[in-house]
Amino acid sequence: MFLYFFIVIMILGCTVASKISLLILTSGISKDVESRGQHVVLLLFCICGPIAWNWFMAFMKILFGGKEWPNLLTVFILLILESAQTFGMCLLLFRILPSTDFFRGLLITFAICQIPSLLKVIVHEKRPNPSISEIVAIIMNIAAFLVQIAAIPFFSIGEFISEGNFTLLEGHNETTYVKTEFILSGTLEWELPVALVLISLGWWENYVSGEWSIFGKVTIPFKQWRSILQDARETSYFLVAPFKIGLTLLFARLLTNNSPFILPAAGEFNATTSEFSSKAEEVGVSYSLMFIQVGSGIICTYLAGLACKLHMQRTAFALPLTLAPPCALMVVYLQCEYMFLPAHWHVGGWFCGKQDIVSLLIPLICAVLLWLSYSITVSHIWFPESERMAKIEKLFITPHFEGIFPDFTLTLRRRRNDKEVKLTGFDTFRYTEDTYTDDVYSSKSNIIPQMYVCATMWHETRQEMTQLLKSLFRLDYVHCASRLAQEKFRVRDPDYYDLEIHIIFDDAFELDDTVDKYVPNMFVRQFVDCMEDAARSVVKGPITIAPPEKVATPYGGKLIWTMPGHTKLNVHLKDKNKMRHRKRWSQCMYMYYLLGYRLLGGKEADKMMDEYERDSNISYVRNRKKGKSKKSQRSRPMKSLFMKMDPEQYEQAENTFILTLDGDVDFKPDSVKLLLDRMKKNRKVGAVCGRIHPIGGGPMVWYQQFEYAVGHWLQKAAEHVFGCVLCCPGCFSLFRGSAIMDDNVMKMYTTKPTEARHYIQFEQGEDRWLCTLMLQQGHRIDYCAGADALTFAPTTFDEFFNQRRRWSPSTLANMMDLLSSWRDTTRINDNISRPYVLYQFVLMASTILAPSTIILMITGSYHSVLKLGTWESYLLSILPVIIYLGICLTMKAKYQIASAAVITAIYTVIMMIATVGTIISIVTENFGSPNVVFLSGLTSIFLIAGILHPQEFFCLVYGALYFMTVPSTFILLTVYYLCNLNNVSWGTREIPKKLTKEEEEEMKIQEEEKRKKKEGRSILNRLGITTLINEARDLIRSLLGTKVQETKVEEKCVQTETTTVEFERSLSKQSRKSKESKRSSKNSESDDVTPNGWEPDPDRPFWFTLPIYGNGPIKILPKEETEFWRFMIKKYLHPLDEDKSHKQKIKEDLASLKNNVVFIYFMINFLWTIITLQLQSMEDELKNFYVIQKYEPLSLMFLSVFAIAISLQFVSMFIHRWGTFLHLMSTTRVDWFKKIATEEDFVRFVVNEAQRLQRMEPAADYDDMPPDYDDDDTTDVTNNGSEQYDELPSLPATPIDTFGRQRRGHGPHHNGHDDVPILQQIFENRLENIHRKWKQGTLAFRYNNNNNNRRLNRHDSNRFSQRDNIMRQQMFKRSFKKYSGDEEAPKSIRIDI
Repeated sequence: MFLYFFIVIMILGCTVASKISLLILTSGISKDVESRGQHVVLLLFCICGPIAWNWFMAFMKILFGGKEWPNLLTVFILLILESAQTFGMCLLLFRILPSTDFFRGLLITFAICQIPSLLKVIVHEKRPNPSISEIVAIIMNIAAFLVQIAAIPFFSIGEFISEGNFTLLEGHNETTYVKTEFILSGTLEWELPVALVLISLGWWENYVSGEWSIFGKVTIPFKQWRSILQDARETSYFLVAPFKIGLTLLFARLLTNNSPFILPAAGEFNATTSEFSSKAEEVGVSYSLMFIQVGSGIICTYLAGLACKLHMQRTAFALPLTLAPPCALMVVYLQCEYMFLPAHWHVGGWFCGKQDIVSLLIPLICAVLLWLSYSITVSHIWFPESERMAKIEKLFITPHFEGIFPDFTLTLRRRRNDKEVKLTGFDTFRYTEDTYTDDVYSSKSNIIPQMYVCATMWHETRQEMTQLLKSLFRLDYVHCASRLAQEKFRVRDPDYYDLEIHIIFDDAFELDDTVDKYVPNMFVRQFVDCMEDAARSVVKGPITIAPPEKVATPYGGKLIWTMPGHTKLNVHLKDKNKMRHRKRWSQCMYMYYLLGYRLLGGKEADKMMDEYERDSNISYVRNRKKGKSKKSQRSRPMKSLFMKMDPEQYEQAENTFILTLDGDVDFKPDSVKLLLDRMKKNRKVGAVCGRIHPIGGGPMVWYQQFEYAVGHWLQKAAEHVFGCVLCCPGCFSLFRGSAIMDDNVMKMYTTKPTEARHYIQFEQGEDRWLCTLMLQQGHRIDYCAGADALTFAPTTFDEFFNQRRRWSPSTLANMMDLLSSWRDTTRINDNISRPYVLYQFVLMASTILAPSTIILMITGSYHSVLKLGTWESYLLSILPVIIYLGICLTMKAKYQIASAAVITAIYTVIMMIATVGTIISIVTENFGSPNVVFLSGLTSIFLIAGILHPQEFFCLVYGALYFMTVPSTFILLTVYYLCNLNNVSWGTREIPKKLTKEEEEEMKIQEEEKRKKKEGRSILNRLGITTLINEARDLIRSLLGTKVQETKVEEKCVQTETTTVEFERSLSKQSRKSKESKRSSKNSESDDVTPNGWEPDPDRPFWFTLPIYGNGPIKILPKEETEFWRFMIKKYLHPLDEDKSHKQKIKEDLASLKNNVVFIYFMINFLWTIITLQLQSMEDELKNFYVIQKYEPLSLMFLSVFAIAISLQFVSMFIHRWGTFLHLMSTTRVDWFKKIATEEDFVRFVVNEAQRLQRMEPAADYDDMPPDYDDDDTTDVTNNGSEQYDELPSLPATPIDTFGRQRRGHGPHHNGHDDVPILQQIFENRLENIHRKWKQGTLAFRYNNNNNNRRLNRHDSNRFSQRDNIMRQQMFKRSFKKYSGDEEAPKSIRIDI
């Protein structure tokens, strides 16, 4: 309520202030020459300032995103139109308004709707049988036009404006006015009609929606003109705006009789002769009106757009802007009559005419008529149809800010039809009536979005699995409430989407030695075991989840649960012996399954792609380089797959979204809603990522919490504002189906690594590589700070180092890939500009030079604190790095990490020295030195960022830990991941893996051979001493009576998965060969060889019978889906089985790549430190080349560039934070003291009530359940009301002790109560109970406004407002069916309250 009130008052006040200040500025033109020159300059600032700002914004949009340029004919037509409007505005401001009093001058502005009112009459949609309301609207439009057109002769020919005496009110001090009699010339025979018509010409585009012909012979192509102007809006304004400013200056000089331009308060201040006490007061008084005029226009324009975005248009946009003209008239009248406003703080005065009622009667009548005609002309502002958080370009015809008459500009440029434009695939809006509706980017609003939630799991703990399942059950709970609200109460939830959940278990099978069968491993069993615990935690009650359906698949198996809200939970169990394992291949698996098989039908996607490749024999990227014009590329891109899809399939792909999750993520349904809102707002957005919060315990988690916070606050926000986010983490991101299906994205993502760099770029950071492919294809990636998600972070030092060993090389590889193709990327992707590429290059360069920068900082600290020489300090600071570099190049990974931990502890002490050195540097230098400015600025940025994120402010406390470990994470970690580039294993969540008996035997044999070889190489063995020792030991044992024998100990031979996958396969091959040789040597009767885990019935494997998976139905995979999986496995997902020579080549190439990268990386850092220290040591000789003979230029340049980057991130944080606030405000309804409920309010209320109805039991953190929702034993009674309703059909009895699902059959069910989900059972039971109470009239909210006829046995007025009770009553009315045949009652569009 406060927000509504604030915006209404601000818009109304700013609009009135803008009008009044403009009139006062024009009053000085009628005075002496000096005053005229000063007021003309101030008016020119008010006119040209917004034009210059709009030109700058257009320039920035062109610079940071490619825009289409208009042709010469378009520019010529625009020049004519803009020149005409500019001339009309100058006539009004410099000739008409200075020639009359304020009341009549303000009244004249009511008549500037000439062209819009005319076009609204002659250009409209013609219907054969118009309704009565349409006929009335046509009559009102005609009347509005007649009033507008009649005002011209009334103003110019009549005595409305005539010569006469007027009073000029000027402020002498706070309480005293000076009245001066003026005689104003009223000769405006041609200026007034010309000005009114030319000014209104600027708003023609909003009032034409099609072609218009004159007597059927001459056709004016309004439709084509609109399309051309819309496509080149920014570039055309960039070309026309300077010409418009020049014309304004020229017309201002000519229309004021060549008066000189005099800048106010430009001379030297003389205290003895000046009437002001100081120069500041003189400047303030001289420019106060200009500041008010421009500032009020800015505030009014911004708040008006904000009101439209937040769905507050009727109250906070239409109402104040419609009331502004009469309110301004009232202020003028009251000021001239009572002089209640002080006038000493500004230049100029108030021109007041005759104030008697007789003199004002005709102007008042004219004002009422003109205001009504204006209100009719802009009546469309009361009926908005825009979506939440729509872009300004979609809300307004021209989004440019106008300082003169902001109320008329906003209302006349607010689109009459919000559906007439759409966002194309190139982040531009185009009209839907043009030829672009035939392309693949046309949109349909009636398609329900399809949400696929896809989580990849591997070796998560029970706590992590439970956390993920709770999030999924919450999503199912909210989705069920939305679905039931639409089905039972006949409303349409705009945030509804179809939901389906898929979990992909990687490496899910292991061989059970007891039965020699492959069964799901311990992690799958753990997942099944914690299913019901997670469901009970969300549903808040005892609940039983039915056993899953079990399906055998070509890749392993599938378990299908039906969640309490009837959402399907598909758990895919991958067998690494049948399908390629690792996360990227799991993503390829579900992407092709959901977007290929489910959307296109099996192999159709690949067939389409193969046909296109055979026809073209050239890649899409090369097609873009073939000299085609940018305009043709932007309008009809070569989409090999999309061009072969029918429109329905493409629209479904555009509205299909994949929510990627990790196996330990925790999120709320509101976060998913915010991500989906980003997708709906901009169809060009291919992916959106949320705000990731690391959780866990320990110093490493604290470090990451600060790192994640600062990274999201600054870096992610800067990427979102200035370009695109470069990486959407797979733990919580939303991808658009059509973006993934685009050329060179999904198909390229399935590329098998064949080179050494592929293993780093493709396998180590699959999420970043997928985002790189999408960016190179032209899609935008956004960041939504309001979509929070929690994920477990590495808690130990070695886990953290191994995680960053994967992430850091992949980040550098993908960044280099993106920067190397920057020309193509900036040409294709409108959201990535050359300055943004330069910004990313600076960040990458600072990342590369980070180790040397930290070393230089430590060197300076040694020099300041320990008083060592420069080179001695440098050698002391670089010594640990050299030692650790040698360790990483010669020792195993575990020793490398252990050494890093020890050196980190040493570096902590060194950072304390660095801190003291920094303090000494700050104290010894002045506060204007670069070091002091940078450090104080960086601290202020972090502090302000924390204040703007109050919920995460505590993360700043961990900044001290981050600072102490800077050398470890910027030097040691860099050395570690560079020296381990050849290690492409996963590194985290690895556990010992059980081997088969044959593999154990083979491993024992190989270990024994290694031991013997090792012993054979020892000195003792070569001398024969080892043999003597063994014989002596056996002799002693025999003397003691101990039998010397081989004791067989059952040991579990284990090895980590990533390091032994290839070894296991070699062992299994050798074991199979040994088995075959043994069987052949024994001359067995059977020649068949039975492999490990062989299943006699593949459709019903052994693990189906395990008790933990219950007695759920066993399903057979459809033949078409089976063929699809076999095709996919054969083409893309078959387990990798490379030959030894190729493996050896890759191993050598990785080692060579590591050596080259390490050498180049460290040589760059070494040279940087040497050059910097050399410049510092030669300070005396190079003093003249230092900046202001004090600061070393190279270090100052690096510091300045980094400071500029941080400053840009700081500014972008403010912009993004404000956008996040608006996004959250648009999804929040403030209903305080609100008596009227819109349909949107009603839908939100119904969905919330549906959640309450399906709740199993009240939760501690929720409101108590209304007593009317409780079950009772009330019997049915006859309803004696005027309307008769049917009850819902009776439901089967639900057990009291638990709300478990009824037993399901093996066949499909349709509308059967035995297949009703649990939450729906609870919902329908309570709804049926409410129907009984409704008939009895005992509901708390059942009442009439007539107190004598109120049927109420008990009420709850203290708990629920009257508005909620009325909406609740309306809600339950919709749940009945009337006795009107088989037809249902029509849905209401608006609630009558």
